[in-house]
Amino acid sequence: MFVFWDKLNGKLQTGYLNRQYFFELLEFCTGIFEWTLPKGLDPKYLERMLHSWGMAAVTRTDNGEYRLSLGGLDGNLDQYGIGTTWQGDTLGGEHCKGIRDESAAVCFNNSDHTPNLDLIPVSDRLTELDKSIRAVIRTSRANPLAVGRDKKTVKAFEDITDRIMDGELVSVLSENAMDDYAGRDPFQVIEFTKPQYMQLLQYLYESKESEYRNFYRKYGQNIQSTPKHAQILSAEIQGADSVTFIIPRDMLLQRQRFCETASRIFSDEFSVRFADPWKSEEARYDAETEKQEAEAAGAAAEVEKTEAEADKAEAEAEAAANPDLTDPAESEEENG
Repeated sequence: MFVFWDKLNGKLQTGYLNRQYFFELLEFCTGIFEWTLPKGLDPKYLERMLHSWGMAAVTRTDNGEYRLSLGGLDGNLDQYGIGTTWQGDTLGGEHCKGIRDESAAVCFNNSDHTPNLDLIPVSDRLTELDKSIRAVIRTSRANPLAVGRDKKTVKAFEDITDRIMDGELVSVLSENAMDDYAGRDPFQVIEFTKPQYMQLLQYLYESKESEYRNFYRKYGQNIQSTPKHAQILSAEIQGADSVTFIIPRDMLLQRQRFCETASRIFSDEFSVRFADPWKSEEARYDAETEKQEAEAAGAAAEVEKTEAEADKAEAEAEAAANPDLTDPAESEEENG
């Protein structure tokens, strides 16, 4: 397939690029967490199920082997309309059934119980950007179309073009050369080449980088790179920091609840945490949050101090303006 890439039609190339970007983004998302699971359970498959389906469950067979399955909840509904019976199938086609929180530990991808809804649209936009980049590159280097009077003229032009491309210095001997040059003898060149389009590549690549950056930020990796011609304030960067871990922490919470339930049901070790790159980002995010909270508290204290000083100054000014007014308590002491 790679050898004959240029021979594929546009639809096949588009489908391949979509698939490529989908699995690239999926691979990124499946690396957010580090799991500790019993033997027989693969965390990579669990994460792929959660991102593609929204939920998965772990059950155990009669001989004690763990099973990881895709499916759904049915049977009696709880007060939130969620079923209490898990019905699912392994990737090998084995059917699994269990009571939620009793014989089946169900893991949700997020608090809405939905798959990763960003994978497909972001993959599609990245694919379209790649197609635009390829179109601009091809348009910028398209050969001019020479229109000759006859086959002999066209053949001569092609031979000259080949020699020029090989670096030869070419001269043309023709009685009608000046007429051709002046346009009196019809020999036309239609220009398809658009070298000015190359400047569009900068914006297309920046759009592609922004698409990646927005996706990464949404799932916990805040990449603070901006194009040179773009202006961004430090407050805007900090604002991006503040939303970086909203979705990953919700995802972590659902996985931690699953681990607590599975550990209780199966009396085995189930645990999950952020992987190291996300753990570092979370520590930086928490430190920045604490700093902002301290600055906000300091600012509030300063405002309170300023208001107290203003009240005191106002009271002193009022006392100076009305010296005859005395405090009732002081009057009682004088009369006492």
